[in-house]
Amino acid sequence: MKKVLSFFRKAIHRMPFRNRLLAIYGGVILLGMTVLILVADVLVRNISEKQVSYSAQQSFSQTYEYLSYKVETVLTAAQTVESNQVVQNILLENYTKDKTHDKRQQYLDMCELEDTLRAIGSANGLYVCTLYVEDNLFYSQQDYYFSSLEDLKGNIEYAALFDGTNTGLWTSPRETLNPTNYQYETIISYYKPIISEYLNTQIGVQRVSMAASEFSSVLEDALPVQNGLLYIVNTNHQLIGASDLDRYRKMSGSEIANKTIERAGQWTMLENQDSMYLCHAQTLANTDWTLVAMIPYEAIMQEENTVRGILFSIAFLVIAICGVLIYFFSRSVTRRLSILSHTMHEVEKGNLQVELKAKDTDEIGMLYQSFNFMLRNMKALVKEQYENGKAIKSAELKALQAQINPHFLYNTLDLINWEAMDHNAPEIAEISRALARYYKISLNRGEDIITLNEELRHVETYVQIQNYRFDNRISLHIDVPEELRSLKIQKIVLQPLVENSILHGMLMLEQGEKGTVTITGWKQSGDLFLTVKDEGVGMPASQLRNILTDKPVVDRHGYGIRNIHKRLQLQYGEKYGLHFDSTPGKGTTVTIRIPIDPPT
Repeated sequence: MKKVLSFFRKAIHRMPFRNRLLAIYGGVILLGMTVLILVADVLVRNISEKQVSYSAQQSFSQTYEYLSYKVETVLTAAQTVESNQVVQNILLENYTKDKTHDKRQQYLDMCELEDTLRAIGSANGLYVCTLYVEDNLFYSQQDYYFSSLEDLKGNIEYAALFDGTNTGLWTSPRETLNPTNYQYETIISYYKPIISEYLNTQIGVQRVSMAASEFSSVLEDALPVQNGLLYIVNTNHQLIGASDLDRYRKMSGSEIANKTIERAGQWTMLENQDSMYLCHAQTLANTDWTLVAMIPYEAIMQEENTVRGILFSIAFLVIAICGVLIYFFSRSVTRRLSILSHTMHEVEKGNLQVELKAKDTDEIGMLYQSFNFMLRNMKALVKEQYENGKAIKSAELKALQAQINPHFLYNTLDLINWEAMDHNAPEIAEISRALARYYKISLNRGEDIITLNEELRHVETYVQIQNYRFDNRISLHIDVPEELRSLKIQKIVLQPLVENSILHGMLMLEQGEKGTVTITGWKQSGDLFLTVKDEGVGMPASQLRNILTDKPVVDRHGYGIRNIHKRLQLQYGEKYGLHFDSTPGKGTTVTIRIPIDPPT
């Protein structure tokens, strides 16, 4: 299983991004629709079974009610015939008197009885109401409204009508000739003895008939599914009516038919020749008939298959629509990614003049914006690199020149020194030697780090030169312990501060007035502190606030102080550098803070 999953995982990773999107989205939709279809199929099956079963039960109940109504109609008509006074009087007279000689009276009786029977039959929607009368009456052989009572007595099938125990008898469908149209019709009849209301004895027999087609049409239209069977049989297993005669002949007498009748009153699922049937039977009241229903499970499934087909068609249509939408969506996404990839390849080739147009604000649009921002930065960096390259070339040239200039400077100063001595000018010789020492320390063979002692000597040399210029008006006092003088610091840190004190502080004093510059050093909390203090004119607060910022200053010396401050912070960190305190008219103090053991 792990190998299979690993194979599919690798296959997906090897796919192009567009195909991967189609596969993932399509797989998710297909899986979701499959689960939905399976769940819907189970629900549809249950609903279809319940619906078909419910429809079958409702149809069966309606058919049963209709048949019960028709039976009740026949029974009501039979009761009406028996209780009719015309029928009672005429049959009683025929029973008690001999009327064979009075043909006219027989004819009148026949007409009166025929009108009565026709009226009762029409009122109840029956085929015909018939009376069985004595053979000595001439109309006993009419065989429509009247029949021979003796013929009926001679038929053993109807013997129970004359033994005084049977109140009624239903017969199976039979063909009879209709004298009104001379066509044979199938009828179902109910026979009932007529009892005299006065003598309480049997004075005749009646037959109430209805067309068998009424039963068949009701049975044929009653079932909610095809291939079902609905039929009526009596206790002798004689067929009264069926929805499909051919299907009845196949099913009659089968084990499933017998079981259905045995379990009358309940719906059961029975099997017959590898086929399942939903079966039910119920006896009609006041008859010996049983209404039987057999619904094949295939018919129920056919309804389900129809709904399932519709469901699958809808699912296929949804999947097709989703597939088209996913295709265009993935195409939209991957097209923009392809443009981004192509543009990146162009940049890899060195083409920085490309640019993406970010119309959308989604994640890919943000990628476009980020790419454009990165590309602009790259252009700026390339330009800066180009400018830096030019500066490096210029610096290399200046470095080459610097390798020559110090030697030339030293040789020139040495020449001035000897010439001064030859011309008996010791001051000039001393100035040239001091200037040589000053530049020797400044250059320091290109090194940026010197000892604190060398830096102090550099300041002393600078003040010595300045005193030649300003008639010894500057007094330098250094108070730095010997154990601190071996510490390493950046070169040319103190000299610009001393220069600033001389030029902007002390020389602003009145003509001839002298000033003192004091350099003090100590260590505290692992740091070296150096102060340069003068007794000059000081600075106002507004100038003091701007001296270490990027705001314009009055002359180039402000740039030098600010550069020292930045150099120290770059070398040692933000908490190190310069700090100024100044009071107008009293002087300025600059504090330098650097670590004793700076990081390498």
